[in-house]
Amino acid sequence: MAASGGDRPTLQLDTTNLKGVDAEISVNTLNDGYAIYKPVLGDMMSHAHHVPQVTVAVNGIPSHCDGACSFEWTESSTPNITSVSPESGAGQVTLTITGTGFDSNMEVTVGGSNCSNVIVSGDELTCDLALSDVGVHDIQVHVEGKGYATSMYTYEYAASITSISPTSGHLSGGYLVTISGSGLSSKLKISLMGEDVGCSYESSTADTSLVCKMSPSVAYSGLTDVLLMLPDGSNLTLADAFTFSSQTSSSQVSALSTSIASVAGGTELTITGSGFGSSANDIEFKGGVSLNDDVTSWSDTSIVLTLPSLDVGDYHLMITTADGYADFSANSIGPVSYVLSVNDISPRIVSRFGGTRHVVTGAGFGTTAEDLSVAVGGIDCVLQAETLTDTQFSCVTEITPREYTVTNLGSHEDYGPYYAWDHTLLEIEVGDEVLWKWSSPPGVESSLFTVQQIESMSAQSALENGFGFLNKPSPSGSYRYKFTQEGEFVYWSTISLEQKGNYL
Repeated sequence: MAASGGDRPTLQLDTTNLKGVDAEISVNTLNDGYAIYKPVLGDMMSHAHHVPQVTVAVNGIPSHCDGACSFEWTESSTPNITSVSPESGAGQVTLTITGTGFDSNMEVTVGGSNCSNVIVSGDELTCDLALSDVGVHDIQVHVEGKGYATSMYTYEYAASITSISPTSGHLSGGYLVTISGSGLSSKLKISLMGEDVGCSYESSTADTSLVCKMSPSVAYSGLTDVLLMLPDGSNLTLADAFTFSSQTSSSQVSALSTSIASVAGGTELTITGSGFGSSANDIEFKGGVSLNDDVTSWSDTSIVLTLPSLDVGDYHLMITTADGYADFSANSIGPVSYVLSVNDISPRIVSRFGGTRHVVTGAGFGTTAEDLSVAVGGIDCVLQAETLTDTQFSCVTEITPREYTVTNLGSHEDYGPYYAWDHTLLEIEVGDEVLWKWSSPPGVESSLFTVQQIESMSAQSALENGFGFLNKPSPSGSYRYKFTQEGEFVYWSTISLEQKGNYL
């Protein structure tokens, strides 16, 4: 008989129906059963506990607790914050936090920034807030040995504007203004006249002052508000704080030597005017494209520079002087236009086989031959470098014919190998050549091959004056033909066995 393993109870036998002379029956235990576990799994050695235990596993093998391994999360051991004062402010502020579970070894952060000089007195602590970004930030308190305190409290870094200096300026922009207040940083956007005129960040002192450079404005004069745009989308306003005069900068641009530049760069630009200053200052294209390294000379009345390579588009110059940006409007000076265009090509109708000298006119070609690549109808046109100017050049088209080889190593459905061309359809360009090559099957000399143009796939004779018309059949040989016209061309190739193909 068979039973499940392990230490089982002693068998109980029912002797009610036992018959015989002095019949007896007994049950003896010879060996207690058992079950073998190899290896003994870790969870079989675990004990029940009423509190959580610390366990460590190495390669899946759990640790043995040989001491105190219990721990508990309890409300009484969790630090708690009950109040924060103040809840908002600007600048460097001392923060007071009350709660429970505090001790001398604590850290406080507001929005991820440390609150320094933590002083704990019973259930109250104070710390000095660091400068941070305007907005609402979470407060976190960490008690060494206990962990983080429960907290639903936040602190709001506020901002304000109290003054602007100077309080007036011209329409050309480019001069610096200082805005005073609190909570000021590079992350705040400043604008005037609604949002029409920006003031780009230059520097700041603590969080109490911010220096920005005024952008050029539209033709507007009079009082305007100063707006401080906060990260949450709201604005702080200093009403009627700045006056735009009807004047422009005393620095004036009177002329540009050219308003057209090559995308390849290298165009020399001379800017004439007045009030530029005797030493070089900042010059750029609007949008932050610095031209300082491209200046070759600078005087009070003239700036000469070699323009860099840029994409096609219109670029507005901005010249910083002692009186802000130089004015372009008084003399109606427009942008510098980077262009690359083709206006004409001559001749327009040429040979299919290349070799034509083209004259191309346009704008923005530059004067460096290595920067230029030319194609006419997808065919390379080799630049004649000595002819290159910014508006014109000459080039010669070069068409390199391709050669296609066709052999009789294909297989005919009835006659097998050597009796079909390996390419029955070719698509080629005008000017390309096709070379047919054939040889008789091994041991067979009676098969004669040739290549002759026929009128259609159903033709019974070669096309008179077609390609290969005068070819004589041979057991081996070759034939080359250059196609000089567009069209579909059909040919056959043997007298004794018909092989046909076509060329597009």
